[in-house]
Amino acid sequence: METVACAGCDLLRRFPPIPPGGNARCPRCGNTLATQPRDPLDRPLALTVKAAIVLLVANTAPLMGLLAVGRHASTTIAGGAYEVALIEIAELATVTADVGIYAVGGLVVLLPASMATFDAREAWRRVAWVGGGSPPLSEARDATRAGAGR
Repeated sequence: METVACAGCDLLRRFPPIPPGGNARCPRCGNTLATQPRDPLDRPLALTVKAAIVLLVANTAPLMGLLAVGRHASTTIAGGAYEVALIEIAELATVTADVGIYAVGGLVVLLPASMATFDAREAWRRVAWVGGGSPPLSEARDATRAGAGR
């Protein structure tokens, strides 16, 4: 059982492990103390794999197309700086969005979603430590508690 202080009213509360999809609330003020997602590692992993695929598409697919003086050119992210400089003649050119720009937009959404759904505590809990030892953070916390008890 873990002891947690409520951020709203500072009530110290012990609660048992939370089931997947559940949460723990403060009995005094109703503030949420902790939540347990249904899939703490599967969803972030899926989002990260999707982000990696979208990153490949964003870096290899044309980002934009440029039509100027009857000539058409398309460019990737690497060549975009040179083409964006040509856009200064905007009245003579037409710029169109290609697949790469949509991939960059998807990447902007997928990366924060992956980070927001990742539960580092659960990841460390699942790590199999060599020799059956506990994680370094647990050892440091246990040493601190033992020193405080003296």
